[in-house]
Amino acid sequence: MVRESNVKRSRPYESYREEVESDGLRREIRERRVLPLLGLFLASGFLVLEGVDQLIGHDLIPSVTYSIAIVFYVFGIPGTIIIAWFHGQKGPQRPRPIELWMHGFMLVGALGISYGLLGDHTSPGDLETLPPPISRADRVAIEEVLAGYSRAAGSGDWARVAEYTSVDAVWIPTNEPADLGRMRVFDWVAEAPLPTLVDHRFSIHDLSGAGGLAYVRGRCDHGEAEANVFLLVLKKQDDGLWRIMVEMWGDLPVVAG
Repeated sequence: MVRESNVKRSRPYESYREEVESDGLRREIRERRVLPLLGLFLASGFLVLEGVDQLIGHDLIPSVTYSIAIVFYVFGIPGTIIIAWFHGQKGPQRPRPIELWMHGFMLVGALGISYGLLGDHTSPGDLETLPPPISRADRVAIEEVLAGYSRAAGSGDWARVAEYTSVDAVWIPTNEPADLGRMRVFDWVAEAPLPTLVDHRFSIHDLSGAGGLAYVRGRCDHGEAEANVFLLVLKKQDDGLWRIMVEMWGDLPVVAG
């Protein structure tokens, strides 16, 4: 009987102690300003992530940067709680050894995961799958294609011009819909014979590529009256010859003087 009475009397005490401890924890969290500091970190971290995403969208930084930012954002949540708990109260507080150990542990974890992400992003296996850049010989061959194209256009030999294009070539003239296929060049000649483009000259501003694809960007002059800017995409055919796969151009008036 005595034991049962003691057990019954101890239950209200245990409940009261739990309530006091809960109130004490809430008071500590409030006094140390844990929630306001955590909310500030979450909001500012979200803005940083948005900024990183914008930079990646403009190709200013590599895409793996966002994953690394997420890692530090996640590790920053417990880090902010630790800082608030030890330094959230008003007045000066000196860092304690346990706090430094906790921050060091999280920093090592964040750096380790980030290093793994960088390794996955630039792993040798991924690099081996990338096509090699075009060789010097390919660049010379592409320049020869443009020179032959220019000579044929300068003499009005549009049948010869068509031979420098692939069978499935795409032509995108100024302010006109795209035309598909090499035979469209012959249709142009049949429907409305094109004039001879005297002094037809390509000026290459950029030539680059990888594997069996290359692009050429520059300016095309043909006479004193007008000029064009152009963009060509070339593909190396099965016979090893480069042919124009996409040709796009736009008018660029020549400024006199």
